Amino acid sequence: MQKQFTDARTEPFEHVRDQLNSTVDHVSLEAHFIDMKERVAAEGKEHKLREEDLKSTLASFYLAAADTTYVTTLSFMLILALHPEVQRKAQAAIDAHFGGARLPDYEQDWRSVPYIDALLAETHRYNPPAPMGIPHVATNDDNYHGVFIPKGTMIIGNIFSLFRDPEIFDSDVNEFRPERFLNADGTINKERENYIYNNVFGWGRRACPGAELAREFTWLIAISLLSAYELTDARDENGNPHNPHEIFKKYSQGPLSRAPFYTIKTIPRDVWKGELGVELAKYPVDESSQAQ
Repeated sequence: MQKQFTDARTEPFEHVRDQLNSTVDHVSLEAHFIDMKERVAAEGKEHKLREEDLKSTLASFYLAAADTTYVTTLSFMLILALHPEVQRKAQAAIDAHFGGARLPDYEQDWRSVPYIDALLAETHRYNPPAPMGIPHVATNDDNYHGVFIPKGTMIIGNIFSLFRDPEIFDSDVNEFRPERFLNADGTINKERENYIYNNVFGWGRRACPGAELAREFTWLIAISLLSAYELTDARDENGNPHNPHEIFKKYSQGPLSRAPFYTIKTIPRDVWKGELGVELAKYPVDESSQAQ
């Protein structure tokens, strides 16, 4: 285990440094810090950020995002394949905004399609990637709603339960329904959305420092995927169709909640004919692409 942690800190760091020493044009957070340290050194000074600290910091960012973003994306793809009516609404909202003229761009289009924001909030609500959050410890004796909590007690927040509170999210909490995050006029319900994002990435001093980056990254994946492809025919390892109303019961239970094994068909959308269709055709997608 110690070797795995050491390798996770060292190998990606050295890989980027090798790229910087070659002809590869590389832009990254590590490249920025290495360049900054070298410029300070050239001035005859020593940067206060030690290399070992930089390795640990960058590894923390990578490891924290690698699993949670991954499992969220896999969950999102499975849920969409199981709910074609939701997928059609999302694609109709995207087409209405872009008119089939181009693919989404973060700088121009972030939060410009409320249904996509609602869809992602509902994905997090339906199956939060870290359903028990990160453990906390009481630093002092406390009393919460009449319950005495001694100093040193480990506190684990049940995010899964919070996101299935019928007083907040209506009585159909086991159904996947993005509309619960939309107001009657089609705008995002910020109160419910904030409830999700104030909890799904943890809270307090142990909240995920990359929460905003993760949120933006998953948005870009989701809106780009929906723009270009239709996802359909979700099946289990035996080739049987997954049940959309029972799928949440098959997610793994642990620090991370993973979707069950599935295969889906990914089909380029008809809206992308012409030039973009040609580009997509250069990279054919296996009709039985597997995800786990």
